[in-house]
Amino acid sequence: MGGHSPSFDRAFIHEKMPTLDHYLSHRMLDVSTLRELWKSWCSEVPPASQDATHFRHRALEDCMTCLEELKFYRKYLYDGSGRQAFFDGVGRDL
Repeated sequence: MGGHSPSFDRAFIHEKMPTLDHYLSHRMLDVSTLRELWKSWCSEVPPASQDATHFRHRALEDCMTCLEELKFYRKYLYDGSGRQAFFDGVGRDL
């Protein structure tokens, strides 16, 4: 399960939809954590998070926004096109 703060969604599913909860894994991916790391380690704000002010918290919209943001991080973390820029900042503030 993943998204922006998925622990809230998981708690809701656990309480209101126990049958579905039974089928879900314990693993969760919090995209907002990736965003905060990116902002701490890089000088640029991820483009996917710039539209967050227009977000209306609708389920489908949330899924699509989250997927677009994950695509951005995947490109820069795994394709190598921005890999150096991301990892140069790691540990800078430690």
